[in-house]
Amino acid sequence: MKKILQFEDDEFLAKMYGVKLKQEGFEHIWQKHPATDKAEDLINYVLEVKPDLILMDIIMPVMNGFEATEILKKDDRTKHIPLFIISNMSQQEDLDKGRELGANEYLVNAHHIPSKIINYIKSCLEDPENYKPIFG
Repeated sequence: MKKILQFEDDEFLAKMYGVKLKQEGFEHIWQKHPATDKAEDLINYVLEVKPDLILMDIIMPVMNGFEATEILKKDDRTKHIPLFIISNMSQQEDLDKGRELGANEYLVNAHHIPSKIINYIKSCLEDPENYKPIFG
């Protein structure tokens, strides 16, 4: 079973994602936000969970999602993990920053997660190295 780690500060939204992802056969783990503002703690948490894919909200109270994404994408121990940035915003500067950070996708309006987004996640997990971006 593929494991998806979700960093999202809103428990209601995380539950909504979790229900949908579990219905599709994934193990869903929700973390309110990166545990502290220390990069090593974030990396250690991800290494402990061992997710197959990470969903990262860009707005969180402790460490913002862009900063957390940058930390995970720069570290040799975690940079191989597919990471999708999720947000309910669609500002062009945020889309551009998500791409710059090497997020597999920036899921615009992803707070209402339709089945097609689940299918994109599935296709990414089937072949992460050859995954072709869909959004943005």
